[in-house]
Amino acid sequence: MKLQGTKSTISRMLLNNHREIGDEKTFYETVKTFEMKQSIARIYENVYGMRYERMLSRPGYLVKMILWCLEILFIVTFGLLNGWGSSTSRPLVFIVIIYLLFSVIYSLIPSSLDASSFQRAFDVGILAGYTNYGAEEFSLTRSIQSIHLGLSVVLYTVFFATAAARFSRVR
Repeated sequence: MKLQGTKSTISRMLLNNHREIGDEKTFYETVKTFEMKQSIARIYENVYGMRYERMLSRPGYLVKMILWCLEILFIVTFGLLNGWGSSTSRPLVFIVIIYLLFSVIYSLIPSSLDASSFQRAFDVGILAGYTNYGAEEFSLTRSIQSIHLGLSVVLYTVFFATAAARFSRVR
């Protein structure tokens, strides 16, 4: 537990040093290292707490450990989506892939609406036309649209947050 905490502390110092000095690639590698080491250190703190603390507090440590594991999953997922903050093009590529994938899916699903599958994927994907296709009774279609909407929200969030961070970071 102490070793993981020390690794987290050192990675924070490296990150702070690379904010002002160093190239872009090294900076984003230190971002990745810091985020991962910090989450791993928190997991180890909870493992330590589960093992050596009172019996009544162990379930709380277990819940915290599970939440930190989920955080690592999110951090890795979002880190891979945007290259740990270095790439604004990766989320855009994924947005296009999602658009094409769901246009193919919408073309395979029978629909009572006149819109083409590409138009439907575009409308749902830009988050403005989701309600245009909400009148259909087929629950699988609504589920697919909800998944499409959720993926679009995540990808837009990652893209805009990455773009804002890239443009506002002072070197």
